[in-house]
Amino acid sequence: MLRTSRSRARKAAVAAACAVLPLGVAFVAPAAASAAPTAVKVSCQAAGQVHFNPGVELFPRAQHVSYQGQEGACDDFSEFDIMTAKLTMSFDDVSLSCLASGSSGSGKGSAKIEWTEEDGETAESILDVQIDNSALNVGHVSGHVRSGQFEGHGFTGTFKTSLVAGGIECTIGAPAGGVKDADFTGDFSID
Repeated sequence: MLRTSRSRARKAAVAAACAVLPLGVAFVAPAAASAAPTAVKVSCQAAGQVHFNPGVELFPRAQHVSYQGQEGACDDFSEFDIMTAKLTMSFDDVSLSCLASGSSGSGKGSAKIEWTEEDGETAESILDVQIDNSALNVGHVSGHVRSGQFEGHGFTGTFKTSLVAGGIECTIGAPAGGVKDADFTGDFSID
């Protein structure tokens, strides 16, 4: 077989690549192996509207509950420069009544947090959440960040909603459809 200059050049290039490849792997592997999870602690205020479907009445019944938050101030103890956050949450089959939701006010759902950093940059977190319990119109929520900013970190929050403020819609129930909207306030943290 006759060797041409092109085939010799090709073999030389392959040999050089094979010789350099292990060096490249050696430089890349330790960097990936040394990556450690970042410590996170961000606490934020939350407020906005909570919506109930079909509507909360005197006697408990299953509701679809959605929280539509406004931007709230944050304290960032982990140097991510988070300034504000906007929280939205959605839960199905949450048993509630106007008088007291009791321990039956629990359910699973999802949430989204829209973060704004000090420099104006934005980021987003998608969470799996659950209402652990609710009593006297205060709900305790926990979960974890499924994807996005702070993925894998935990979430806890406490939110207060005054269903009694629904007044007549709550007491007469069916004709008015119950309480469909109310204000909420609270706070949450990621750590």
